[in-house]
Amino acid sequence: MAPIVPKEEAKKELFSEKTSRFSITGKISEDRLKFFVDITLPELVPGQRRETVTKGHIMDVLKQFIRADLINEPVLDDIVQKLPTEGKILDRRLAKGTPPEPGIDGKLLLLVKKFTGEGSVQSDEKGRTEFHELHLFDNITKGQPVARVYEPKLGKPGKTALGETIPAPIGKAAKIAIDKTLLAQSVVQGESYHVLVAESDGYLVEQSGKLHIAEELSISHDIDFKYGNIDFVGKVIVKGDVLPGFNITAKKGIEISGSVRGGSLTAVDGDIIVKGFVFGGEKSRVISGKSFIADVVQEVNAEIRGEITVLKEARDSVLRSQSLVHMPRAHCLGGKIFTVCGGEFKELGNAAELRTELELCSDIEATREYSDLQLQIANHIQALEMLKLHLGPLAGKTIRLELIKGEHREKIQKLVTKMKQVESSHAKLLLKRDEMVALGQRGTIARVNILGTLYRGTVIRSGEELFELKESKKGPFSVDYLVTEKKFSVGELKGLECSYGEQKAAKPK
Repeated sequence: MAPIVPKEEAKKELFSEKTSRFSITGKISEDRLKFFVDITLPELVPGQRRETVTKGHIMDVLKQFIRADLINEPVLDDIVQKLPTEGKILDRRLAKGTPPEPGIDGKLLLLVKKFTGEGSVQSDEKGRTEFHELHLFDNITKGQPVARVYEPKLGKPGKTALGETIPAPIGKAAKIAIDKTLLAQSVVQGESYHVLVAESDGYLVEQSGKLHIAEELSISHDIDFKYGNIDFVGKVIVKGDVLPGFNITAKKGIEISGSVRGGSLTAVDGDIIVKGFVFGGEKSRVISGKSFIADVVQEVNAEIRGEITVLKEARDSVLRSQSLVHMPRAHCLGGKIFTVCGGEFKELGNAAELRTELELCSDIEATREYSDLQLQIANHIQALEMLKLHLGPLAGKTIRLELIKGEHREKIQKLVTKMKQVESSHAKLLLKRDEMVALGQRGTIARVNILGTLYRGTVIRSGEELFELKESKKGPFSVDYLVTEKKFSVGELKGLECSYGEQKAAKPK
């Protein structure tokens, strides 16, 4: 294998001088960082004696073209020593410059986590991992800084072999492309960067090579361990199912093409639309600040500020609407519905007389908070009854404990103290309930339309007033509750109405 011969470095001649003792040529490299010399002794004629060449002789020539302090004197000493025997010295480097140091390139520093489709498993302070919680992205609000773009910086100047200054190079500018959802603010005085600020709520993503704030999160697969629970300030669109144990919170709305199996859905400022079925369960919730639409709901606990629409069936669910419930083609059986304005149903209850309840109430009474309060009151009443049962004839009387002897006295004392505590707590709950009810709003009429059959076993209630059939009744017909008269009436089918407070709407038959 032939030896590798280094490529000869290109040089430019700077000067060429001839003295009686030697000829000298100065050359410099293309980058001007290296200075070379060729020194040749003259040929002697017969009988001629060669003149001595000293370091000083060579320096006298060189200093006309290059500063003496830049010359590498040990190399020059070596040239002077070898020149008499070799007669010619070629391409010896006598001086070397300093290359400039490159500047620092500009860069993008993200202040939030960008969405890439991949999440990271989170661990708590004790090292426990929750695979349902993946950090997919950071939520961003309008006006929030999402990134800094640092300006490129100057490098350090260099020096040529001849002592000339080589200007400091500047780093490359960061190549950043943004769209109208981001605003680039000017560089702050005294800082070396400018800031990218979000022009809308959403998450940061790169689309077509540009940074973009997306207001909708669209997932083309199921919500499972790849994505984990979703918590987003915008709207979430899921093309698949929401698998058991996973929840979605999306401030501006949720739309699911598949079904929901045991998870919770929350959209405080948006609609919730599920094109498949929603199977709830004890721990699942559906909460919407607008409307809720689903094909089928089973064991669903929903609290909806607007309208609820079920297309096929609602089974064993607790549905709360501060507006209307629409099931004109659906069968509603089991469970309980709370509605301010009423609703429309094809079938309400079933032939097996499954207990199905529909409560016409105020907007406050249609909330889960009110239902929880009612449950607490019922639990207190049950606790008081149990305490009175234990106290027997002593309940409700002023008891002189000093007349009771032994261990029995201590036991009675504890029961009496407990009963007073429960009575006090019960009174506070009743007061809170009265305050909530006083703030409630409703219209003058709440209407329930039956298009198919209202089955026996179904109860329509408003406060203490009940509407209950002894026999199932075929529709179409309307059941109206006249709020001011506190009574129910049955008549021909009429259009739904919802008019109270700031909410006003009318639905045709």
